[in-house]
Amino acid sequence: MATANVSEIVERREYLRRIVAVTSMLGRQGLPFHGHDEGEDSPNRGNFLACIELLKEFELFLQKHNPQSNDQYISPTSQNDMIDCCAQEVTSVIVSEMTKSKVYAIMADEARDEKAEQLAVCVRYVSEGAVKERFLALAEIKSFDAQSIANEIQQQIQNNGLAELKCVAQTYDGAAIMSGSTGAVGLRAKLYKFSAVYALLMFQSILSVTEGLHKFLQKETLDLAEAFICKQAVCDTLKGKHSDAFATELYEKTKALCNTHSIPDPGAKTRHKQRKMEDFVLEVTVGSRTELNNSDTLKRELLFPCVDRMVGELDQRFCSVDAGLLKGIQACSPKSENFLSEPHLNELAKHYRPEKRRGSGGQKLSYPENRGWMSTQKYVVCVQPP
Repeated sequence: MATANVSEIVERREYLRRIVAVTSMLGRQGLPFHGHDEGEDSPNRGNFLACIELLKEFELFLQKHNPQSNDQYISPTSQNDMIDCCAQEVTSVIVSEMTKSKVYAIMADEARDEKAEQLAVCVRYVSEGAVKERFLALAEIKSFDAQSIANEIQQQIQNNGLAELKCVAQTYDGAAIMSGSTGAVGLRAKLYKFSAVYALLMFQSILSVTEGLHKFLQKETLDLAEAFICKQAVCDTLKGKHSDAFATELYEKTKALCNTHSIPDPGAKTRHKQRKMEDFVLEVTVGSRTELNNSDTLKRELLFPCVDRMVGELDQRFCSVDAGLLKGIQACSPKSENFLSEPHLNELAKHYRPEKRRGSGGQKLSYPENRGWMSTQKYVVCVQPP
């Protein structure tokens, strides 16, 4: 009995090998499986059954094998099951290659038929130095608005385990123009991330500080000294945002907004150590990057570098201007609030460094060093540029 069961199992496996081989061949060639009429009397029962009949003419095993009607695996339902199994294997290979690549681009297009509206999702990535474009899924959706397409793409990404990978580009053909006022699906997909919301709120806070300075610098009646003072005030305000308190406030504000719009919190993740090079001394990061998944990494990798960069750019804009000289020049204008201000004029005088010199007759012209520049007495001095 045991020997008979083993023999029957081996025979069924051999039969299934041929069924799977025909399924794989038709799939690789992109040929349809089903026929319009797969009955016994049909002159054309479809490519799948035609291939099975062709193998029987030359294959001794198929000629001898006589399975029961419920074990033939040639019905339309069985064909669909075989196709689904092959699709899962192909998809697993694609996902494996994408995981090694770590980055990918997504392409989506509409595919309508008379019964349903479908969304074709393809991916583009680099594997072993070659660019590959692969079909990932064909999903049925109820409507082609931005919300429906964005939700379906997110669902496909989650189903295939691609959420941890970085999507660097998105392209849409017929699906690029959406109905409704919610905008394009590409923008929605990009903004449906915690780090993206954090960045938007961060720039809203930072740019609101610099907006006044930008408008002030465009005035036709610009006073350079006032511009310098305004710039310094903006820099001081930006430096105040380089703090743990502001970073915590920004993170909590982002978290509350994401919870309102059902955007998932990434949460803390443990980075796996790369063991392939643990015995080597590394001088570069070999492509590794920090995941923006908590308050500390967001402020360290995004907030603080951005604030420092903006402060540095503002400092470079007036790097060749002496603040004391500007205040001294401003004190010479009757329209200035600091007109004839002695501390400011002293800064102007120090810049030109007056020196003691002799007159044309040899007499020594000098000024008393113990008197200030705002004294009512007049002195003859030689003013030389620096």
